[in-house]
Amino acid sequence: MQEGEEEVKVLILAGGLGTRLRPVIGELPKPMADVNGKPFLEILLRKLAREGFMDIIISVGYRKDIIEEYLDRIDVGARIAYSEESGQLGTGGALRKAIELAGSSDLLLLNGDTYVSDSLSSLAKFHERNGFDATLGTVEVSEERKGGFVRIEKGRVVEFSEKVGTGTMSSGAIAFRSTTLDLLPQLDVFSIETDFMPALIGNGRVAAYRLNGELIDIGTPEGYRRIREVVKG
Repeated sequence: MQEGEEEVKVLILAGGLGTRLRPVIGELPKPMADVNGKPFLEILLRKLAREGFMDIIISVGYRKDIIEEYLDRIDVGARIAYSEESGQLGTGGALRKAIELAGSSDLLLLNGDTYVSDSLSSLAKFHERNGFDATLGTVEVSEERKGGFVRIEKGRVVEFSEKVGTGTMSSGAIAFRSTTLDLLPQLDVFSIETDFMPALIGNGRVAAYRLNGELIDIGTPEGYRRIREVVKG
């Protein structure tokens, strides 16, 4: 963030079980998967710090002790706080639990198993300038992938669907206004994608911001191989 701008805090969802990658990394939390000598989460945190994000919240659950003990021993260049899940809360439940740590700041939500090669600071700055409730970072994919695909009209997200396909795909990075988070469902366990975003999209309150570069999901064996080619530790 530039000096004088209101800071956007980051929330990284890192509490999942990581079952798809377990044959490769065993019982480690997925964000701690080794990428050429460093845990993926450390690489992600250092990238965010270089981009100017100084306050980062990590939602931890499965094997949270491994994540906290490792990060408490190193300096990634940003302030780290932990939101601890007592069980699997889903993406929405994890977000809801972490809100108190965000205070009145807008929040950039990221998945702890996803790498976007483009800088996310541009998304955050765009979000701060526009008047939308949320801003979804999108990427263009030319080869078939499984994920959340969106339809955009006049800069707004008008449709979101999970499928295998090509085109405009959600990067998983979403910036939220702090006031928008007051609208989260009053549930302990729920999904942001299916239980919260559809209403915002239906009201025309979600902007789209195109991110350049590559989107890598390290939660698949293919993505895990790719991240080790792209990031050299």
